[in-house]
Amino acid sequence: MNLSKNQVIGFKNTTLNVRCLSGILWLTWPNRHERVLKPGQSAIVTSRGIICIQAFSSSAFRLDKVKKRWWGLPDDIFKKRATPAQ
Repeated sequence: MNLSKNQVIGFKNTTLNVRCLSGILWLTWPNRHERVLKPGQSAIVTSRGIICIQAFSSSAFRLDKVKKRWWGLPDDIFKKRATPAQ
């Protein structure tokens, strides 16, 4: 995605991985969280409110939606496990 200088885009109730490809981005989300990204930097942002991304200069960035997980549990926790023969 591309944003012109001072252009803003918002996303509601999601988890995103934002990677800055060029320019400078300012990310803000509820509860006074904010982060500035420069080229090559990325951030994973989760919010039940609105995530705003503003370009401080003409910018290019990549957005990937992140799957929500049960934090701290291995990915295979729900796979059926083999039962040893008796």
